Amino acid sequence: ISDEMLKLQMYKKIASVSSSQDQDDIIDELMDRFGDVPIETLNLIKISRIRSLAENLCITRIHEEISKIVLDFAANNPLKAEMLGNLVGKYGQRIFIHGGVKPFIRYSLKGTAKLDEVAELLESML
Repeated sequence: ISDEMLKLQMYKKIASVSSSQDQDDIIDELMDRFGDVPIETLNLIKISRIRSLAENLCITRIHEEISKIVLDFAANNPLKAEMLGNLVGKYGQRIFIHGGVKPFIRYSLKGTAKLDEVAELLESML
């Protein structure tokens, strides 16, 4: 996008992505207005969605450790026994839940689409 004002408007829209519907809408808009969307832009949109989901779950940090994603939670978080049980049921051995003073969840990635996997994991927590 060569026009600076238009570029800033699009960045603002991307920053407000909070659901898969928002994600699809902004991708459709970008394709309609500018053609093919570069992978870097798609990743930025996915990261914006993950950031919003993480904020809703009181996640303070998301980082990668040797093919695992670690989600660090604030002490005051929405983690409940039923939700955690559902996660273990869905992800089995690929998920480790630590509920100590500094709660975290460690998730073993299964593929190369890391951002999509993280978004799916966060969505399943909501």
